[in-house]
Amino acid sequence: MAGIYFDNTMRYIKPDFYDDFRCIASACRHSCCAGWEIDIDEDTADYYAELSGAIGGELRAHISAEPEPHFVMTEDGRCPFLCGDGLCRLILTLGEDALCDICAEHPRFYNFTGGREESGLGLCCEEVVRLLYSSDAPIGFIAEDDGGPDEDSAEENEIYLLRGKILHTLADRAHLLHQRMAAACALCGAEMPPLDMRRWAEFYSGLERMHKSWGAELDSLRSIYTFTVPNLPRYERLASYFVYRHFESPETLRFAMLSTAIVAALDFVSPPEQHAENLRMYSEEIEYSDENIKIICDALKQ
Repeated sequence: MAGIYFDNTMRYIKPDFYDDFRCIASACRHSCCAGWEIDIDEDTADYYAELSGAIGGELRAHISAEPEPHFVMTEDGRCPFLCGDGLCRLILTLGEDALCDICAEHPRFYNFTGGREESGLGLCCEEVVRLLYSSDAPIGFIAEDDGGPDEDSAEENEIYLLRGKILHTLADRAHLLHQRMAAACALCGAEMPPLDMRRWAEFYSGLERMHKSWGAELDSLRSIYTFTVPNLPRYERLASYFVYRHFESPETLRFAMLSTAIVAALDFVSPPEQHAENLRMYSEEIEYSDENIKIICDALKQ
């Protein structure tokens, strides 16, 4: 079943572009093998510990066991097995089955509650951003049921049903997008966050930061006093996707709406060729920091 998802009986859910994702490897301008700490799951760590030959010795020389097994990155923050052409030497030498879980799964994410499994693709990946923005249709979700019992609590089912109503509201193109976003917040008894970008540029500047360049992006918003999200399909799809990944309370819904507005505002002050990168960078800097999300959501509590 595809479409705007609001049926709480389905067990497995994924966005309609999920199966279209393919890693673009050496063509990627922002390798996921650099700039992050790469943890190694227990089973793969055991495999690496027993691997024979030169590659086994090299692997063990580039792994630290404390506090958890992880690759020791090079001085410039790259995985020691990332080739100059952007390909992975472990895949080239040992095959994809040799990868640790995080390398094999990224940028996929999974949310598990009760008997439900929801899958998605992280927007820190430029190819995922391209897929999200490649259609003007309302974002759809594919849902399947294995016939098993409903193991979700009444509270969880209520959240799923409410999220479905929010997604349906966001996709109702009889109204302007900023009106739909406000109506979605009202479903939770909340208001749209104030969109004074000067304020949010200052607030976000105080958060944990991965790259210095993010500060310059935030500074570009300081000239925007008030902002209205343009009535464009890409921002509808983005708002819906943020809701799919993050919604569980009024403040997380406000976070999804604020995030959409900030990305749209960054687009407003930058050339079109920068727009996909604005979203990718926002996701990398904000969505991939639980601490940053918590601080923002705390500030958005009414």
